[in-house]
Amino acid sequence: MKKMGLTLILFACIMGVPLSWGQDDYPTKPIEIVIPYAAGGSGDFILRIVGEKMSEVLGQRIVVVCKPGGAGAVGTSYVAKAKPDGYTLLQTSCGVVTRPLFDPSAPYRISELNPIGIVELHGHLMAVNASFPVKSVRELVDYAKKNPGTVSAGGSGIGGVNYLAMELLKLNQQMTDKHIQWVPHGGDVEPLVALIGNHIQVSVTTSPPCKSYISSKQIRPLAVLATSRDPLFPDVPTAIEQGFPEVEAMCYNALFAPAKTPEPIIKKVESALQKALADKGVQEKLWKSDFEAPSPFIGSQATRAMQAGEAKKWGDLIKKANLGVKK
Repeated sequence: MKKMGLTLILFACIMGVPLSWGQDDYPTKPIEIVIPYAAGGSGDFILRIVGEKMSEVLGQRIVVVCKPGGAGAVGTSYVAKAKPDGYTLLQTSCGVVTRPLFDPSAPYRISELNPIGIVELHGHLMAVNASFPVKSVRELVDYAKKNPGTVSAGGSGIGGVNYLAMELLKLNQQMTDKHIQWVPHGGDVEPLVALIGNHIQVSVTTSPPCKSYISSKQIRPLAVLATSRDPLFPDVPTAIEQGFPEVEAMCYNALFAPAKTPEPIIKKVESALQKALADKGVQEKLWKSDFEAPSPFIGSQATRAMQAGEAKKWGDLIKKANLGVKK
C-alpha cells in the first residue's frame, strides 16, 4: 500500500495535478504582487498601503514588484503565465479587460486571470481647460459639432476605458475624429499638464490627480463618469445625470491570480484583502491621498461579473465603431 501511495503521488506530480495538502498552510513564504506599470504610480502607492495590512493578516511579507512595459501587458502576461500557487499575484487597473479586446496581439487574455477582489474604485473625470467655453457634456457636444477640427481630447493611451468612453459618446452623438480627436498620453498626470497648457481642450482621466488643478481653477470639471457622484467632487454631476447614460467609465485597481490557482488560496487572499480594506487605518491613509476603498467590499465573484459586463459593453463598441488594432 505504501508503494502504491508513493506511486500515485509521483504520478500526480508528473501530470501536474495539484495536491490538496499545503493549501491550508498557505502562505509559507513571501508573496510577490506584480504591478505592470512603473514604480511611483497610484497603483503602486495604493498597494503598499493595503499590502502592509494584508501582510499582517496572512503572516507573510508581501513584495511589490513593478514590471512596466506594453501599457501594462508585460507584467500582466508575466502573472498570467506564472505558476498558479498563490505566490505570484497581480494588481492592475481596469484596462486589463479592454486591452486584449482592443489589441488581439496582446500577450494575455482575461480568462488567464482569476480575480480576487477590487482594491480601490473610482470614476474617471471629464474636464476642460478653464478658458474653454463649455460647462457641461451637452455644451461640449454642441461646441464640437459647430467647430470641427478645433477640439482635442486626451488621456492615458489608446484602448483604455477613458478613451472608449469618449469614443462611445462620439458614436452615440454622431461625431467623428473631425469633431473630437483623441491624443494619447502616458499616465494620468500628463494629459492634465497638456490640458492646462491648452495643447488639448478636454481630458478624461482618473479623478484623484485632478483635485489640485480644480482647486487652483486651472481646469473645470464637466462630469464624473461613474454611476454616482465622486466624494472628491460632490458638486460635479455625473454624465448620467446630464443625460448621457452611456458615458460611464469606472476605474479600479484589482487583485488577480493566475487562472488555475486553487480556490482555497483565492479565498484566503480574498479574505485578507477584505480585512485590510475594512481596517480604519488603511481607509484613513487612502482617503488622505484622495483614494477610497470600495464599500461594500467587491470580492472575487462580483469582480468577475463586473468584468464580464465591461467586456460585453466595450467589446461591442470596439466592433461597432471599428476601433482597435487591426490584425
